[in-house]
Amino acid sequence: MNICIAIWNLTKSAGGLGKAASIICKALVQRGHSLTVVVNSSSVKAKPFHQLPRGAILINSKWVDTQICRKKIREAILGTKPDIVIAMTVGAAMRWWPHIMKHSNIPLILSEHSNPWKIEQEMWERSERQLVMTFADSIHLLLPSYRESLGVHLRDKVTIIPNAIEKPILGNKRQANKTIIAVGRLEDRVKQFSILIKAFATIRHKYPDWKIRIIGGDVDGSKKKYHKLIHQLDLTKQVELIGELDNLHSEYSNAAFLCLPSRYEGFGMVIIEGYHYGLPAIGFRACSGVNELIKNGFTGLLADDMTEVNFARCMSVLMDNEAMVEKMSRNAKKEAQKYRISKIGYQWIELIEKTVSNHKGTRKKISKEQERFLRKKYLNNTPFVKNLMKEMFSWLLILTKNVIRKSIV
Repeated sequence: MNICIAIWNLTKSAGGLGKAASIICKALVQRGHSLTVVVNSSSVKAKPFHQLPRGAILINSKWVDTQICRKKIREAILGTKPDIVIAMTVGAAMRWWPHIMKHSNIPLILSEHSNPWKIEQEMWERSERQLVMTFADSIHLLLPSYRESLGVHLRDKVTIIPNAIEKPILGNKRQANKTIIAVGRLEDRVKQFSILIKAFATIRHKYPDWKIRIIGGDVDGSKKKYHKLIHQLDLTKQVELIGELDNLHSEYSNAAFLCLPSRYEGFGMVIIEGYHYGLPAIGFRACSGVNELIKNGFTGLLADDMTEVNFARCMSVLMDNEAMVEKMSRNAKKEAQKYRISKIGYQWIELIEKTVSNHKGTRKKISKEQERFLRKKYLNNTPFVKNLMKEMFSWLLILTKNVIRKSIV
């Protein structure tokens, strides 16, 4: 089968979506499928942060909110003659796909890698999200609770498949170091690593030989904020900002446990990666995308309230109890087996085959509401001057041949 997968963020950072999507891409190629990968890139010459399988077609594209750019992306996709298109994306970026794939009669899976309630509260109107999902032949969501975010009329289209880990469970013994790791982009509004730093500051004198390593690239200037906070709290010898790493094997192998104090997650990928290495995890009970992955008291701990006091309390429990950590470590490794790519890859194959089979011989009827959406010239609500600038920029990209670049991996 010729499969086209669009990945919203593969070349810009080491994010969870890019990593999860690249693992699925490799699994599909290993099973004999042809693959085209379309990415939203800062440059059409950008390289994927996460490795793609050899032989895959890579289409780097500049996503500007204009009809002409969407047309160019559509032409590039249709030129590969795909049997199915899978759009793996986050937030309101999903609304591009009905426009790109309209009237193509190619089956479409919309794969949402976001926390749906937070997206609707902070980034995207609920009514439009629900409308966009009606264009899909199948809808992929990451966690069972996310099904409830969609109207009853859409739930028959939904398949729940979690993200996968790539390698088999390790047999070697984990190093019992007094190191805590936190992994994620430095964006305090979401990841809240400031809570972790402040929580550790309240208990640091009890644990002078413990250290925290925060791994991730800066997104919004949070790195400067964290540096300042670390200095203010006199934690320079115990808390370190590592930056973005393309290989976390050493970090996971040499940690005692993992902390993820996020306000929300689509799917806490680093939690199951940590489980793979036998790392218990600490997160917040109120954080969806985390609270369904951490089994409180079994594979980690969930702090009741989203404060540094409660987070510090959970940290102390694990720092004081090596036997508990070891027991949770064994449980975590068993839990990780649920997310092996051999299992998750099979679920994806089932979804793809079912979607293609159900689509054969059918042609969708477009409702008036869908027609109105497809007539929109701009998908973002921006003023006239900004729209004019987008049009000029789009034509500049086209004239300089910087909208689309196709290559073989």
